[in-house]
Amino acid sequence: PVSMFSQKPQQLRMGIRQDWPELQRILQKGLNAVTPGEMAEIKGRYIALERQVGDSFTLTESEKDWLSKHKTMRLGVDKAWAPFEFLDENGRFAGVSSDYFRIISQKLDVKMVPEKGLGWAEVLEQSKAENLDVIPAITPTEERGEYLLFSKPYLKVPRMVYIAQGEGYVQNLAELAGQKVAVVQGYVTQEEFA
Repeated sequence: PVSMFSQKPQQLRMGIRQDWPELQRILQKGLNAVTPGEMAEIKGRYIALERQVGDSFTLTESEKDWLSKHKTMRLGVDKAWAPFEFLDENGRFAGVSSDYFRIISQKLDVKMVPEKGLGWAEVLEQSKAENLDVIPAITPTEERGEYLLFSKPYLKVPRMVYIAQGEGYVQNLAELAGQKVAVVQGYVTQEEFA
Protein backbone atom coordinates (compact mmCIF):
# COMPACT_ATOMS: atom_id res chain seq x y z
CA PRO A 1 0.00 0.00 0.00
CA VAL A 2 0.99 3.61 -0.54
CA SER A 3 0.22 6.46 1.79
CA MET A 4 0.43 9.99 0.42
CA PHE A 5 0.72 12.97 2.64
CA SER A 6 1.32 16.68 2.26
CA GLN A 7 0.28 19.79 4.08
CA LYS A 8 -1.12 21.41 0.92
CA PRO A 9 -2.90 18.95 -1.42
CA GLN A 10 -6.53 18.32 -0.69
CA GLN A 11 -7.58 14.69 -0.56
CA LEU A 12 -10.94 14.14 -2.20
CA ARG A 13 -12.76 10.87 -1.65
CA MET A 14 -16.14 9.36 -2.38
CA GLY A 15 -18.76 9.57 0.34
CA ILE A 16 -21.09 6.60 0.61
CA ARG A 17 -23.90 5.98 3.03
CA GLN A 18 -22.73 4.01 6.07
CA ASP A 19 -25.57 1.57 5.78
CA TRP A 20 -24.52 0.60 2.22
CA PRO A 21 -21.08 -1.00 2.74
CA GLU A 22 -21.55 -3.13 -0.38
CA LEU A 23 -21.68 0.01 -2.51
CA GLN A 24 -18.54 1.33 -0.86
CA ARG A 25 -16.66 -1.88 -1.80
CA ILE A 26 -18.07 -1.82 -5.35
CA LEU A 27 -17.19 1.82 -5.93
CA GLN A 28 -13.70 1.28 -4.53
CA LYS A 29 -13.16 -1.59 -6.98
CA GLY A 30 -14.35 0.67 -9.80
CA LEU A 31 -12.00 3.44 -8.68
CA ASN A 32 -9.10 0.98 -8.44
CA ALA A 33 -9.77 -0.02 -12.07
CA VAL A 34 -9.18 3.53 -13.39
CA THR A 35 -5.74 3.47 -15.04
CA PRO A 36 -3.14 6.19 -14.44
CA GLY A 37 -3.56 7.28 -18.07
CA GLU A 38 -7.28 7.67 -17.61
CA MET A 39 -6.70 9.65 -14.40
CA ALA A 40 -4.28 11.97 -16.17
CA GLU A 41 -6.73 12.49 -19.03
CA ILE A 42 -9.48 13.37 -16.56
CA LYS A 43 -7.30 15.76 -14.58
CA GLY A 44 -6.10 17.36 -17.80
CA ARG A 45 -9.65 18.08 -18.89
CA TYR A 46 -10.75 19.66 -15.65
CA ILE A 47 -7.77 20.83 -13.63
CA ALA A 48 -5.56 23.38 -15.32
CA LEU A 49 -4.35 25.34 -12.32
CA GLU A 50 -0.78 25.73 -13.52
CA ARG A 51 -1.29 25.77 -17.27
CA GLN A 52 0.37 28.72 -18.97
CA VAL A 53 -1.47 30.62 -21.68
CA GLY A 54 0.30 30.69 -25.03
CA ASP A 55 3.53 29.10 -26.09
CA SER A 56 5.63 32.08 -27.11
CA PHE A 57 8.25 33.98 -25.22
CA THR A 58 10.70 36.75 -25.94
CA LEU A 59 14.39 36.68 -25.16
CA THR A 60 16.39 39.86 -24.66
CA GLU A 61 19.37 40.55 -26.91
CA SER A 62 21.63 39.79 -23.94
CA GLU A 63 19.93 36.42 -23.41
CA LYS A 64 20.21 35.59 -27.11
CA ASP A 65 23.90 36.50 -27.02
CA TRP A 66 24.45 34.32 -23.94
CA LEU A 67 22.75 31.35 -25.61
CA SER A 68 24.84 31.80 -28.77
CA LYS A 69 27.93 31.27 -26.59
CA HIS A 70 26.43 28.28 -24.74
CA LYS A 71 24.87 26.06 -27.42
CA THR A 72 25.41 22.83 -25.46
CA MET A 73 24.46 22.27 -21.82
CA ARG A 74 25.27 19.31 -19.60
CA LEU A 75 22.31 17.86 -17.70
CA GLY A 76 22.64 16.05 -14.38
CA VAL A 77 20.12 13.26 -14.65
CA ASP A 78 19.40 10.72 -11.93
CA LYS A 79 19.61 7.44 -13.86
CA ALA A 80 16.91 5.73 -11.78
CA TRP A 81 14.21 8.14 -10.62
CA ALA A 82 11.27 6.97 -12.69
CA PRO A 83 8.84 8.37 -13.66
CA PHE A 84 10.45 11.80 -13.23
CA GLU A 85 13.79 11.10 -14.88
CA PHE A 86 15.71 7.97 -15.73
CA LEU A 87 17.67 6.24 -18.44
CA ASP A 88 15.52 3.86 -20.46
CA GLU A 89 16.53 0.38 -21.64
CA ASN A 90 18.47 2.00 -24.52
CA GLY A 91 20.29 4.45 -22.24
CA ARG A 92 18.24 7.44 -23.38
CA PHE A 93 17.08 10.22 -21.07
CA ALA A 94 13.39 9.51 -20.33
CA GLY A 95 10.62 10.57 -17.96
CA VAL A 96 8.63 13.68 -17.20
CA SER A 97 11.62 16.03 -17.04
CA SER A 98 12.99 14.69 -20.34
CA ASP A 99 9.80 15.77 -22.09
CA TYR A 100 10.07 19.26 -20.64
CA PHE A 101 13.73 19.54 -21.62
CA ARG A 102 13.12 18.26 -25.14
CA ILE A 103 10.63 21.08 -25.66
CA ILE A 104 12.80 23.70 -23.94
CA SER A 105 15.90 22.78 -25.97
CA GLN A 106 13.88 23.10 -29.19
CA LYS A 107 12.47 26.50 -28.20
CA LEU A 108 15.90 27.80 -27.18
CA ASP A 109 17.73 26.14 -30.09
CA VAL A 110 20.33 24.60 -27.79
CA LYS A 111 21.53 21.08 -27.21
CA MET A 112 20.96 19.64 -23.72
CA VAL A 113 23.08 16.55 -23.22
CA PRO A 114 22.40 14.29 -20.24
CA GLU A 115 25.49 12.97 -18.47
CA LYS A 116 24.68 9.29 -18.40
CA GLY A 117 25.10 6.75 -15.66
CA LEU A 118 25.13 9.09 -12.68
CA GLY A 119 23.38 8.27 -9.44
CA TRP A 120 21.80 11.09 -7.47
CA ALA A 121 24.78 11.60 -5.13
CA GLU A 122 27.04 11.88 -8.17
CA VAL A 123 24.70 14.41 -9.80
CA LEU A 124 24.93 16.61 -6.71
CA GLU A 125 28.70 16.17 -6.45
CA GLN A 126 29.25 16.97 -10.13
CA SER A 127 26.98 20.02 -9.84
CA LYS A 128 28.97 21.37 -6.90
CA ALA A 129 32.13 20.94 -8.98
CA GLU A 130 30.45 22.79 -11.89
CA ASN A 131 30.83 19.75 -14.16
CA LEU A 132 27.08 19.92 -14.87
CA ASP A 133 25.06 22.89 -16.01
CA VAL A 134 21.46 21.97 -15.23
CA ILE A 135 19.70 19.45 -13.01
CA PRO A 136 16.31 18.89 -14.67
CA ALA A 137 14.41 17.85 -11.53
CA ILE A 138 15.45 18.91 -8.05
CA THR A 139 13.93 20.17 -4.82
CA PRO A 140 15.60 23.29 -3.43
CA THR A 141 17.30 23.15 -0.05
CA GLU A 142 19.42 25.71 1.75
CA GLU A 143 22.58 23.68 1.09
CA ARG A 144 21.76 23.24 -2.60
CA GLY A 145 21.09 26.96 -2.83
CA GLU A 146 24.77 27.52 -2.08
CA TYR A 147 25.67 26.16 -5.52
CA LEU A 148 22.47 26.22 -7.58
CA LEU A 149 19.83 28.69 -8.70
CA PHE A 150 16.28 27.39 -9.01
CA SER A 151 13.48 27.95 -11.50
CA LYS A 152 9.88 28.28 -10.47
CA PRO A 153 8.28 24.86 -9.95
CA TYR A 154 7.13 23.18 -13.14
CA LEU A 155 5.70 20.09 -11.47
CA LYS A 156 4.19 19.50 -8.06
CA VAL A 157 3.75 15.97 -6.78
CA PRO A 158 2.69 14.52 -3.47
CA ARG A 159 5.18 12.76 -1.25
CA MET A 160 4.48 9.08 -0.75
CA VAL A 161 5.26 6.57 1.92
CA TYR A 162 5.10 2.88 1.04
CA ILE A 163 4.05 0.80 4.00
CA ALA A 164 3.61 -2.89 4.69
CA GLN A 165 0.23 -4.26 3.75
CA GLY A 166 -2.21 -4.19 6.65
CA GLU A 167 -0.33 -1.44 8.49
CA GLY A 168 -2.93 1.27 7.92
CA TYR A 169 -2.68 4.72 6.39
CA VAL A 170 -0.10 7.41 7.21
CA GLN A 171 -1.46 10.96 7.05
CA ASN A 172 1.60 12.90 8.24
CA LEU A 173 5.23 12.50 9.28
CA ALA A 174 4.37 12.67 12.98
CA GLU A 175 2.69 9.26 12.68
CA LEU A 176 6.07 7.78 11.72
CA ALA A 177 7.81 8.93 14.92
CA GLY A 178 9.84 6.08 16.37
CA GLN A 179 9.46 3.94 13.22
CA LYS A 180 12.21 2.81 10.87
CA VAL A 181 11.93 4.58 7.53
CA ALA A 182 14.08 3.86 4.47
CA VAL A 183 14.89 6.75 2.13
CA VAL A 184 17.30 7.22 -0.74
CA GLN A 185 20.54 8.79 0.45
CA GLY A 186 20.94 12.35 -0.77
CA TYR A 187 17.28 12.84 -1.67
CA VAL A 188 15.54 15.74 0.06
CA THR A 189 13.40 13.26 2.01
CA GLN A 190 16.54 12.20 3.90
CA GLU A 191 16.77 15.72 5.31
CA GLU A 192 13.07 15.81 6.10
CA PHE A 193 13.26 12.58 8.10
CA ALA A 194 16.50 13.49 9.91
